[in-house]
Amino acid sequence: MNTKYESEFVNSFVVKDEPKFDWIAAKLHIKATEFVDFLRKHKEHINENNGFMSIDILRAQKDRTKMYAKFTKINKQALKSETQKVETSEFMPDRVAAENNEDLPF
Repeated sequence: MNTKYESEFVNSFVVKDEPKFDWIAAKLHIKATEFVDFLRKHKEHINENNGFMSIDILRAQKDRTKMYAKFTKINKQALKSETQKVETSEFMPDRVAAENNEDLPF
């Protein structure tokens, strides 16, 4: 079964905690050439979202000072397959057999 969400690390980002100044939450270092390739790879997603792309900045679970970037998108094929109508015979094949059995008391 397909998953609803597809995640990918954004390796062109290096996120660093900035404890020196309390008004700076984090420093984001971007390797521009790799990030341009990343944007090109996801051009269709960007066009579908009016030119936007959301990237999450997450903290590592074991070392809270380490952070990383992750891109997640919804897999529309997985959503379509989940919303398709399912016939009773496909969902509960034993029930169809029981419906055809006329010797049931009810």
